[in-house]
Amino acid sequence: MKPIALPDDNTDRGALLLAAKWFFDRAIKLETITRIALIGSICTEKKHPKDIDILLTIAPGTEISPIARLKRQMSGRIQRGSLGADIFLVEKGRYIGRPCRFCEPHLRVACAHDGLRCDFDRPFLCDTSHSFELKDELITSPPITLYPELQARVKIPEDVQTVLKIHLTPV
Repeated sequence: MKPIALPDDNTDRGALLLAAKWFFDRAIKLETITRIALIGSICTEKKHPKDIDILLTIAPGTEISPIARLKRQMSGRIQRGSLGADIFLVEKGRYIGRPCRFCEPHLRVACAHDGLRCDFDRPFLCDTSHSFELKDELITSPPITLYPELQARVKIPEDVQTVLKIHLTPV
């Protein structure tokens, strides 16, 4: 059996997928994460996606700090100019925001400029729900669900299968 060839981390897709794999391997260890899914252009054959989009479903009241830390570390692993990573948090079937991109959560001019606001009741939760929303269908049926059970609603690109070591036909 020949070894699995990982994508080249010098390509946009390769860098994003390897960072997502790193995130996934750690995020599944957080007990309050109930689902991890890929959404966005990484679920297609697009050669140069600008970011990787991950949909995380969390248990009610989940502490966001560990997720925010993993997100920052994943972003640091990408190391490719304008590429990035977005984590979209869903709780009780509803989009609630994103993990804060800073090490310490508090009001910042940079956040206000970008239309972001801190949720003071939940440290490290950046509430973007007033300016951004995810369609209900995307929340309930994301293109590729990785955890807790693998499900694909699209043809999984070969490089995604390789990095995440998944082989599945779409449903």
